[in-house]
Amino acid sequence: SLHPPSSGCTPVTQCQQTVLSTKTTTRPCNYSMWAKRTMASIPALLRTRWAVPGMPTMLLWKLPHIGCGSPRAICMVQERLPPRLQVQGRPQPKITWRINGMSMETVNKDQKYRIEQGSLILSNVQPSDTMVTQCEARNQHGLLLANAYIYVVQLPARILTKDNQTYMAVEGSTAYLLCKAFGAPVPSVQWLDEEGTTVLQDERFFPYANGTLSIRDLQANDTGRYFCQAANDQNNVTILANLQVKEATQITQGPRSAIEKKGARVTFTCQASFDPSLQASITWRGDGRDLQERGDSDKYFIEDGKLVIQSLDYSDQGNYSCVASTELDEVE
Repeated sequence: SLHPPSSGCTPVTQCQQTVLSTKTTTRPCNYSMWAKRTMASIPALLRTRWAVPGMPTMLLWKLPHIGCGSPRAICMVQERLPPRLQVQGRPQPKITWRINGMSMETVNKDQKYRIEQGSLILSNVQPSDTMVTQCEARNQHGLLLANAYIYVVQLPARILTKDNQTYMAVEGSTAYLLCKAFGAPVPSVQWLDEEGTTVLQDERFFPYANGTLSIRDLQANDTGRYFCQAANDQNNVTILANLQVKEATQITQGPRSAIEKKGARVTFTCQASFDPSLQASITWRGDGRDLQERGDSDKYFIEDGKLVIQSLDYSDQGNYSCVASTELDEVE
């Protein structure tokens, strides 16, 4: 309900109404509004003023309100951590920060901490920076405090990718060697050849931020062992990756066009070269559809790179192609 602070103003008892009744007076009236909840009554100040007949204008003064993200944060050494903070109130509250109960001016001798738009920014954190931070929001109507707990962890470098993995790819393609590392501080990752020299001297080698090494336009002499090394200020670890570059599949003789009579038989031939260490196969397609022998029909006969079509009909007209493939590549 609304209660006038002085006589001469009519009390308003129905707070649910969004429009106050009009009144003709030249003297502004101030009302105190109490919003009741089940646990407590929270006061806010509501001022209404008018000088001519018409609708009153209302200004609402609010107590400070702090809205934070997670009150706990776990970060790694050398990370940059911005605790998320939202402060509301009218007038806009003034924000101050404390670290472990001490003012910023006392603890911020090395300028590791700074405030940007009310948020506390922690840079290059170390294990000694594990702390409790306190945010204070204050305006003329009240004061609120909120705590945030910062835990700084320090972990030795560790490679999560399995050691001694073997990767296979064909000549001319791109290989991806994996090396997923973890630690605090975040480890640096580098790839070395068997002589211990960085592989990045060859422009075909490219390292990704997640530790993966890509090698494009593969050549037969790229076959070998590669070492991924992850290191931080606590230790360094290494894993081995084996790369095998295989001969690319090629079609050496494709099927030739044919013109045959209805009811006749036609034979298409396909020859291809494969890497001898890979399991290879030749299949056929007709107008983009895979062709297969059927036990209940002798329409198609496929064997040793040959496709035989029996009893030709007009519906058999179309484009036929052979597909040579291995577990690593496919050509048509």
